[in-house]
Amino acid sequence: EIKSQGAWDDVTIIMLSEFARTLTGNTGQGSDHAWGGNYFVAGGEVRGKQILGQYPEILSEDGPLIIEPGVVIPTLAWDSIWNGVVEWTGITNPDDLDEVLPNRNTFINDLFNQIDIYTTGAQPTPTNPSPTPPTTGSCEDSLLRAKIVKDGRKITRDCTWVKNRATTSRCNLTGVKDHCSSTCNVCSPCTDSTLRFKFEYNGRMITRDCTWTGNRNKVGRCAIPGMESTCPVTCGAC
Repeated sequence: EIKSQGAWDDVTIIMLSEFARTLTGNTGQGSDHAWGGNYFVAGGEVRGKQILGQYPEILSEDGPLIIEPGVVIPTLAWDSIWNGVVEWTGITNPDDLDEVLPNRNTFINDLFNQIDIYTTGAQPTPTNPSPTPPTTGSCEDSLLRAKIVKDGRKITRDCTWVKNRATTSRCNLTGVKDHCSSTCNVCSPCTDSTLRFKFEYNGRMITRDCTWTGNRNKVGRCAIPGMESTCPVTCGAC
C-alpha cells in the first residue's frame, strides 16, 4: 500500500522489542527476558542487506558476549540506531539531536549517522587527520594494551609484558602473536589483532576491537594513536 501511494521513500519501519530474549530455553519451553537483541530496519531509502554492530561470533557462554543463562551483552545502545534515523528526518544540529535523544552523548562513540543506515545523507567529516602509512613495514607490535586470557582470567597487558620474560609461552596465549607480531617473530602475513584493546577516544578510555575500527569513520579511527599498529589490515598499513 505504501509503495502504491509512492510514499515508500518517505517511510522508515523499525521492528524491535522492548526486551530481548535468552538464547537458551527455560522450564516452560520458552525463553526468559534478557539484554541484547536486534532491530530490523526497512524503508525505501534504507541501505539494505547489511548488519550494523557486532554480531556474536560464539553463540554460547564460552563467547565473550554471552553470559549465563544465554544472555547476550549489548554492544550498542538504544540511541545508536535512532541517531541516524533522527538525522534522516532532517534533524542534524547537535543541540537539536541532544533534545530528541537526551542520552546520546553518553554513547557518542557508537552512534550511527544517516549515511550508515540510508542511501542518502552526507559522510560526516572526520575529526582526526588521515593516518600516515608506516615506514617500518608490517612486522610491528601493537602499541596498545590488550585483554589477554592467562591462567583462566582476563588481564590487560601490552607487548612489553610479553617481551619481558617467558616470551615463548606468552606468545602462545590466544591472540598474542597477532597483537605482538614483532616480539613473537610472526611477521608474515600482516594481520589485525584479534584481541580487544584499550585506548583513549574523545577523552575517555574505551575497549574495542578491529571490527569497531573498520565499522565506520575508518579514517578517523585509524588515526587514533596505536591503531595502525594494532589493526594494520583494516587501516591499510600492511
